[in-house]
Amino acid sequence: MTDQATFPFGKPSTPRPPRIPSGKAELFVLGVYPSALHVRWSPPAWAQSRLGIGTIGALAVDDEPTVFWDGADARDRIKQWRADVQFREGDAEGDWGHVRAAGNGTSGRSVVERVLEPLGTGAEATWFSDVVDRFFVKSGNTRRREQADATTADYAPFAVEAGLPEARLPSRPGTEELIELGLAGHSERLREELTQARAPVVATLGEEARRVLQGIADSAGGPPALPLEGQRMTGDAGATYGEAGTVTLGDMEAQCYALVHPGQRSPTWTGLHDAWMRRRHG
Repeated sequence: MTDQATFPFGKPSTPRPPRIPSGKAELFVLGVYPSALHVRWSPPAWAQSRLGIGTIGALAVDDEPTVFWDGADARDRIKQWRADVQFREGDAEGDWGHVRAAGNGTSGRSVVERVLEPLGTGAEATWFSDVVDRFFVKSGNTRRREQADATTADYAPFAVEAGLPEARLPSRPGTEELIELGLAGHSERLREELTQARAPVVATLGEEARRVLQGIADSAGGPPALPLEGQRMTGDAGATYGEAGTVTLGDMEAQCYALVHPGQRSPTWTGLHDAWMRRRHG
C-alpha cells in the first residue's frame, strides 16, 4: 500500500500552495482545505450493464489549479486532464465512458461575491490559503450520498474491471480533527504566510479556519473570538456576526472577520451572512 493520495483515473493529489497576489495584499482569506477539478462521469455502456454502476454527477479527478479557483477555464482544464490520463472516450469494451465539466469553482465564485465584494477588495489583491493544504473527500449518510460513497459504489468496481488505479483520497476529518491537524501540522506555514502577506484585513471562512487563526495568533479579540455554532443563536448573533476584531502575529496586526464558509447550507447562517452583506453595502 502506498501513502500517495490518488484521484480516480490516476492523477496524484498534492499539497496546494497559496494563491498570492502580484502586488500588495489588501486581504488574506483563510479557508479550510482545497477543492478539486470535478467531472460528470458516465461509465461506458459495457460497465453499466455488467457491473450495474451509474453516473457520478461530480467526481473529483485532479487538484484544482489554484485554491479558491472560480472554474472559468474548466473546459480547458478538463481537456488537459483527459490528455494527461489518456482518457478512452466511448462505450465499447475497454472504453472509459464519457466526461464533462461539473460543479467547478463554486466556492471561488461565492467567496468573491459574498466575501471579497462586501469587504471592498478584488481577487487580484487577495492572498488565498487554507488551514490544511490537501483535498479531502466527503462521506455521506443514509439520506445523502457524497463523493466518497459514489466513488466506492461506482468507480471502484469499474477501476478493477478496467485495470485503472484505485482511488485513494483521504476522508474529510471532523471539525475538531481538522482543527487539530491545522494547529499541529500547518501552524508554522500559516504564520509565515500571514506575516509575509501583511494584509491589513484577514477573513476566516468556517469554524475550523476561525479556530486555527485564533490558535496560531499571538493575540486576538473582538467578535471573531465567538464560535460559529448553533449555541450562538441564543444570543444576539445578528448584531455580532461579521463584526471586525483584531489579530496580532509578531509585529503584524490586522483587522479580522470570522465568516461562514461559502459552502455551508444552514439557512440561519445564510440569513445572518446576507444581513451582514446588506450592512456592508450600505
